[in-house]
Amino acid sequence: MCGITGWLGPSETISDPKSTLCKMRETLLLRGPDESGEQVFDGAAIAMQRLRVIDLKGGSQPMSSPDEKCWIVLNGEIYNYQELRETLRSKGHEFKTNSDTEVLLHAYLEWGEDLLPKLRGMFAFAIYDFRNTRSSAEGKLFIARDRFGKKPLYYAHSAGFLVFGSEMKSLFCHPYFKGSLNREALPEYLLHGYTLAPQTLYTGVLELPPGSYLIAEGRELSVERYWRPSFHNREFSSLSFEEAATTLRKNLFDAVKARMISDVPLGAFLSGGLDSAAIVACMADISDQKVRTFSIGFDDEFGFNELPHARRVAEEFDTEHHEFVVTPDTLKMLPRLLALHDQPFADSSALPTLLLSEMTKEHVTVALSGDGGDELFAGYDRFAGATTLANIYNFTPSPLQSLFSLLAEALPEKSSHKGLVTTARRFLSAAPLPLEQRYLEMVGIFPPRTLAKLFNSETVAALVESYKERFGDAGSDSELEQLLYVNATTYLPGDLLVKTDRCSMGASLEVRSPFLDDRLFDFARTLPEAYKLKGLQKKLILKQAFQGIVPSEIIERKKHGFGVPIAHWFRTSMKDYITKTFSDSRILDDKLLHEATVKRIIHEHTSGSVDHAHRIWSLLTLELWYRNLS
Repeated sequence: MCGITGWLGPSETISDPKSTLCKMRETLLLRGPDESGEQVFDGAAIAMQRLRVIDLKGGSQPMSSPDEKCWIVLNGEIYNYQELRETLRSKGHEFKTNSDTEVLLHAYLEWGEDLLPKLRGMFAFAIYDFRNTRSSAEGKLFIARDRFGKKPLYYAHSAGFLVFGSEMKSLFCHPYFKGSLNREALPEYLLHGYTLAPQTLYTGVLELPPGSYLIAEGRELSVERYWRPSFHNREFSSLSFEEAATTLRKNLFDAVKARMISDVPLGAFLSGGLDSAAIVACMADISDQKVRTFSIGFDDEFGFNELPHARRVAEEFDTEHHEFVVTPDTLKMLPRLLALHDQPFADSSALPTLLLSEMTKEHVTVALSGDGGDELFAGYDRFAGATTLANIYNFTPSPLQSLFSLLAEALPEKSSHKGLVTTARRFLSAAPLPLEQRYLEMVGIFPPRTLAKLFNSETVAALVESYKERFGDAGSDSELEQLLYVNATTYLPGDLLVKTDRCSMGASLEVRSPFLDDRLFDFARTLPEAYKLKGLQKKLILKQAFQGIVPSEIIERKKHGFGVPIAHWFRTSMKDYITKTFSDSRILDDKLLHEATVKRIIHEHTSGSVDHAHRIWSLLTLELWYRNLS
């Protein structure tokens, strides 16, 4: 695992290109503290910080082709590199190391851009190729990102330079690029709690979308998509439910086994849910040693602690289990979280994710996680809410609907995990809407109707239309499959994978996600939707696959999620801090948002009348980031 950075452009126009490149590279130190390397050419530069995981001695980067006219830096892991190496050997390629980086470089030499569909892994890489030019001043830059977007890659293009990096902070060490607010991205950030590729909150800085590659040559630049998680062009499975469950278990076993290749200590994140339990079950079956598992919990009264359930799984599979009980010091951690994410990020579960990563790193260098199980097999409550429950509600007589609304408004909101009243109020306002708007109202931090009070209505309307277009790209008429596709192109790459990458890399820990294996996804997309969600029963096929293997009480547990009690904190220990922060607010002084609306939201929450915790968290991270930017 590494951090990569560099540029395409005339290096001689920079006063000290080597020093500049080193500064860019050093911003990525946490991503790879074990080793560094850089290479400056007349027309480009590439650099990396390495976390040694595979071929500890032989995998140094940048790495060159035998003729030294093609150079590569890689962030991530290519899980099928051993298979590819044998294929390439049969075509005459020779290898000096046992690293996946060298295999990837030779795959490019053999297949060019067509190598991407052949890769099984999580990666972002850059290749500078000047084989067909007179000098290194005239080469081509090829950068690419894995299918789901597990590994990040950002770029900016200006003044004859294209600059790229694993993190945005590396770009701003280049003399031709500075960070300034992209106002056009603010509505999207407040809608989702994150920005969606290619947009970022920095003017001129773009995120290479998942499943995409970029080719730059001279002043010409093109971005192409080589993969989407859609349901287009699929063959439906003819397997029975039981047969499909058995096949799913075998595919997940294979995905876990591929991700257990490591030359350094390896373990697993373990929550109290089915996804991580299934991963640990596979690991325990594969390994001839005890699996090391890591869990985090909170000493609280609001239902956020899952340690007893994680402990039950650890006991079942006789793991070497490590538990951490914490009380996060939020005010001290916020600046660190902002620095890791480079821009505002409104998922407060980044707090425990960072703490878990730091504590896990004390024991291992690589950890497997259950990320992706909900995305593949319809595990989120909102999937059933936006389809089954909403359709039932819309057939309910109007007087009964009115009664539900009156009850929801009359009941007090609580600060507990997944507060029932908060969820009910949001559902009742969203259910009558068309599917696209319904889902957005359910998952948006600032739903469109609230967002319109912070920005002009035309801006919000355009944002909603752009979101609605994703439903048509799903390649399916099924409501559920449309939601699965939208989730896989918004929340998964914009929130979940960003959080996992930044928090784990902030602790110099590599995290691998077997559920997001491309072969497993290809199998999952062939399955009937009734194998995933039936009525209110979620993840049916995954539950069946691990019936009799994972403890039944874990299989039947309701979806819990990974969170912290920010709603309670904002009404107690952090109340004065929140009030003071927004009484002297830079985002309000500069009129980025409507001041009366922001202050109403804060008052309603601190007084206990409405739960605005996630909205306040998104505003707080925006405020603190903007103060450092201005």
